[in-house]
Amino acid sequence: MFEGIEIAMHNSHPSRSLDSRLERIIQSVPGVIFQCFQHLDNSVSFSFLSADCRAILGVSPEAIRADARLLLKMPHPDDIDEFDRSVAVSAAQLTLWDWEGRLIWPSGKVKWVKWRAVPERQSNGEILWDGLIMDITARVSAEDTLQQAWEEVEQEVEQRRAELKQTREQLQLTQFPLERSPDAIFFMNDRADFLRVNQSACQIFGYSPSDFLSMSLSDIDPNFPDSTWQQYWEILKLEGSFTLKSFYRQNNGKTLPVEVSLKYLKFNDTEYSYAFVRDIRDREATEQAIRESEAKFRSMVENANDIIYLLTPDSLFSYVSPNWSDILGHSPAEIQGQPHTLFVHPEDLYICQEAMAKIVTTEQKQQFKIEYRIKHRNGTWRWHTSNLSPVRNSSGRVLSVVGIARDITDRVLAKAALQESEQRFRNLVETTSDWIWEINSEGVYTYVSPQISSVLGYSPQEVLGTTIFNLKETENKQKTVGVIKEKFAKQEPLISIENVSLHKNGHSIVLETNGVPFFDRSKNFQGYRGIDRDITERKQAEAKLRQQAKDLKKALRKLKKAQMKLVQSEKMSSLGQTVAGIAHEINNPICFIHGNLSHARDYIFDILRLLKAYESEFDKIPDRIVKIGQEIDLEFIKEDLPNLLSSMEVGTERIREIVLSLRNFSRLDESAKKKVDLHSGIDSTLMILSSRLRETLDRPEIKVVREYGIIPEIECFAGQLNQVFMNIISNAIDAIDESKKFDKNQTVNGENNLIPVVRITTEVILKSRTQIPKKILIRIKDNGMGMTESVKSKIFDPFFTTKSVGKGTGMGMSISYQIITEKHRGKLRCQSILGQGTEFTIEIPITS
Repeated sequence: MFEGIEIAMHNSHPSRSLDSRLERIIQSVPGVIFQCFQHLDNSVSFSFLSADCRAILGVSPEAIRADARLLLKMPHPDDIDEFDRSVAVSAAQLTLWDWEGRLIWPSGKVKWVKWRAVPERQSNGEILWDGLIMDITARVSAEDTLQQAWEEVEQEVEQRRAELKQTREQLQLTQFPLERSPDAIFFMNDRADFLRVNQSACQIFGYSPSDFLSMSLSDIDPNFPDSTWQQYWEILKLEGSFTLKSFYRQNNGKTLPVEVSLKYLKFNDTEYSYAFVRDIRDREATEQAIRESEAKFRSMVENANDIIYLLTPDSLFSYVSPNWSDILGHSPAEIQGQPHTLFVHPEDLYICQEAMAKIVTTEQKQQFKIEYRIKHRNGTWRWHTSNLSPVRNSSGRVLSVVGIARDITDRVLAKAALQESEQRFRNLVETTSDWIWEINSEGVYTYVSPQISSVLGYSPQEVLGTTIFNLKETENKQKTVGVIKEKFAKQEPLISIENVSLHKNGHSIVLETNGVPFFDRSKNFQGYRGIDRDITERKQAEAKLRQQAKDLKKALRKLKKAQMKLVQSEKMSSLGQTVAGIAHEINNPICFIHGNLSHARDYIFDILRLLKAYESEFDKIPDRIVKIGQEIDLEFIKEDLPNLLSSMEVGTERIREIVLSLRNFSRLDESAKKKVDLHSGIDSTLMILSSRLRETLDRPEIKVVREYGIIPEIECFAGQLNQVFMNIISNAIDAIDESKKFDKNQTVNGENNLIPVVRITTEVILKSRTQIPKKILIRIKDNGMGMTESVKSKIFDPFFTTKSVGKGTGMGMSISYQIITEKHRGKLRCQSILGQGTEFTIEIPITS
């Protein structure tokens, strides 16, 4: 019972006193009631055993209480392992212990017993077992007797197999070994009580063998009450066997359809019956599926758009679907029995004959697809495609060939028309002087006509796979790219877009581009198809005509270029030399104007003084002069002119400050690192963006909070850092503008208490050991709309933007990240909470 456990007698648990009533109950129990303890040291002692101990175990209760090993060593050697295992499992899980096996008395006598005990862990950790030991020798003997009878019946059945071969029922008995049969087998008496069942019966119906032995046929078949069974029993004795269908109830309450074959058997003057019960759920489901499949197939055949037909191995029609008449004009009766080749075009006969020959001679299952012409009843030829599949018997011989034919005449004609159209298009493409192209949705060339060689000097192979922007001249490339990208975004036609491309020899070629977008069947944008025309000579002629107004045109062109460069600088698409050049060009005339204002003030004051002297010298001023003075409001001019000059001085001074900020901001032309003051660069950026910080119709003025620490000058590319500041602060302003929480129309307690803020903080990061300045930390924080985690994870990815089409290229933050991390060996991080704002943190080494 407890392998490896030291067993000792413990007298610390005396037998409990029982009243006489309880003793009588115990005496009436057909077994040994016991109580034992498993102690903490794994020893076992019995505290109580009832009086039947000697009769069942062959040992007195006193002897076992004195030495528990007398009982625990009794299990038969063949049963001891299972005995120990079951006790260990019950003790570990504190579950009911139930074991049947043989015990060997000290006298050598063998007894079959059944042990049942309930373990319970005590407060001191010991396990208390309360249980019962019953003598089941008689039951086991009866089961052995029944088993022997069962085996004798099986032997009898085996002996009579030769005699029962002539009948189907006798043959069926020989085909199913009782225990291995997949069907349920019931062995019943004349009252339909179950005497024995096989394992399949237990698996199918969910009952144990012992459950079945307490049941009869009526318990699982409501259609067989006792009265009905008696009627069938008489028929069974008369006929010997019969088969029926019914519904049997499983242990889980469900019913399943079964086919039951009942056999009559008489053995030793006792009448029995065998029932072979087959679960026919799958068969009925299959039969139903076949019926449904046949109905569906019949419906499909009768309503299919394709022709379905059957051919014999000799290519004779044995069946054609009704729609043959709709497609080819013949009735099915006219076709059946006729050779398939009778209707095939003479030029296509070999196609059909080769396919049929391969089907008949090839043993592998495969499908053949052929295209051929077939004759309509009206004499015209129709193009068909047929899928042919063989139908074989069990030996592999072809019984028939199933064909599914589809009329593809329209498709073939359309294909021929398309080929003709393509040829015409190809002829036009190859003869026109214009360059015809196709690009996909990414702007990459997927087709280029040969005329590109005469236009730009490149072969089509050199251009395929490049983008539409690769060949554009650098000077006007940005403008062309902007126009084309805008059209792309809106999927609008490209109409007479003039642009300059570079010839392979380096010369500039002026092109006029026209193109239209094209889409797939699902209306998804696929790209553009268009034509480029060389208008270089025309543009040169136009340039000659414009020569007469050269100076004016030059001035206008320069003004447009300057305006374009200013717009580009606000968008941060092109900084550096462009902004620096503008600042320089503006600074010279502004300095000239500002420097001459003082002289102009002196001249004007002298003129006014002279005018006053004239007025004082002449008593009578001519009426004509008085009238002119009144017309020009001379008194107002004398009063306002000094103020006007002062305003001009203030304006020019303001322009000089802006120019200084631009020059300080734009240092992209500096190729080497220089020591600069970061605060100056930040202030210059804020000066440039001052117009965007002002109050708008939708929000109040953005408050800029400068929390500058004391930081040294650092070695850096100043212009590139200014570009980073511009990108981050511009994005902060955009985030505030897009946020609705600063709406001036929304108030709290009558006032709008939400103020948009951009907070800029700088500080020094010291080395941990030497406390020497190591890095500069810059924080730029806004209280705008913030970002989701998804957006934040991609904020530094190239071409990623959350702005609407045309408002952002998606390159600003990517370039900023490269400038900080690659150019300056620094770090750029982003922290953001949706609805609360965003903070960018920049770390830059003080020295390179």
